Amino acid sequence: MFPASQGQGRRLEAIVSVINDQKRFIMASLSGGAQLEYLRAYGSKLYSILLQYFPNFRVELRCAAILLGDFKRLAESVGDFDVPMVNQKFNILLALANIFVVKATNLPLVLQEGAMGQVEMSIKYKYVMCRSDWETAGIQQILTDSNIHPPT
Repeated sequence: MFPASQGQGRRLEAIVSVINDQKRFIMASLSGGAQLEYLRAYGSKLYSILLQYFPNFRVELRCAAILLGDFKRLAESVGDFDVPMVNQKFNILLALANIFVVKATNLPLVLQEGAMGQVEMSIKYKYVMCRSDWETAGIQQILTDSNIHPPT
């Protein structure tokens, strides 16, 4: 299960601190197009790492709100980069985190609207499968009934 503890809060603070320190360094060291390109590359790499990291855990409903808050905090920190493409990517992470807080019966709608429309089904499905109620709530059947199938 995804860990929900005070230790997680400290880890998040450390991650946000590193992101902020890196941003300050970039802003002090680079300017113009070089600065923008570095922030874009840094934010995109961070997005890729987080996108691949979180599907390694089962997420219980009681931890989902914490996870959503963590994603919001990361998005705010990266939002300070003021790079629209990076902000869009972190909005996708927020949308993916919402998968864990909605009722199983609302998943088909959530998977198809807003920022989720930009996400490949294989990624969305990985996140849905991380829900602790994946089997007990019959989520696979709910998705199949809504004509949403696992990627091949």
